[in-house]
Amino acid sequence: MTMWFRLATVLSIGLCAASPARGQSVADLPPKPSLASSLPGNGDPYGARAWLAQHGVVFGIILTEDVFSNLQGGLRRKTITSGKLETIIGVDLEKLAGVRGLTAYASIFQLHGSTGPGRELTGSLNTISNIEALPTTRLSELWLEQSFWDGKAFLRAGQLVVDTEFLFSRYFSYFISSDWPTNPAVNIPSGGAAYPLSTPGIRLKLDPTPQTTFLVSVLNGDPAGPGFNDPELRNRYGLNFRVKDPPYVIAEGQYRYNESPKATGLAGGIRLGG
Repeated sequence: MTMWFRLATVLSIGLCAASPARGQSVADLPPKPSLASSLPGNGDPYGARAWLAQHGVVFGIILTEDVFSNLQGGLRRKTITSGKLETIIGVDLEKLAGVRGLTAYASIFQLHGSTGPGRELTGSLNTISNIEALPTTRLSELWLEQSFWDGKAFLRAGQLVVDTEFLFSRYFSYFISSDWPTNPAVNIPSGGAAYPLSTPGIRLKLDPTPQTTFLVSVLNGDPAGPGFNDPELRNRYGLNFRVKDPPYVIAEGQYRYNESPKATGLAGGIRLGG
């Protein structure tokens, strides 16, 4: 039996009228809700973040802390703490440089505390917390994205992860759970391009209607490279940038229904991929 407590603090810097979605898009910045609204001048007393936003630059800081206590069973009875400090930045290059439909994005993690409840307390196949990782400072994502087809298609290239869009449910974050299913985590080399590892690749996203999305991504097949130790040790800082491993290809179709404010039934969605 494991007890769990989480504290998340968001300091967002920038201006944007969109809600966050795990840092997967420039349009999701800055994160909300934020403690900036509780600070003098909405956390921007000199207007610097407003000026940056007008020129297409938004960024934010998210701090998440976990406390776990294992009371019975598992590997050992113990209380541990772990945390993730995430710095994210998005740049609208249309505002900044006049390049229509082009955006840039980067995220860096500072991981601290214990090695995680799965490693230290339970010995589980997959991680327990969605911030669980070996302590380090690492690059997560670094990419450029070009939109076309009247804003219904998006081509992204760079250092990517797949677990922000593929095989993902927004409800993962409400429970004690890894956000990457156990099957790919233990069967794909190094667990695949999922938190906290990333790898070079491209991703194409199509939104032909507000209810439908089609995704396909081609990435390097092994984010950490061969070896018998922990993949997070083999790619400790997220800077391996491997491109010669066999490719990993993933595709997914999504259909959403009853998401309109005028809908009378329960909202939901269907995902099918491979």
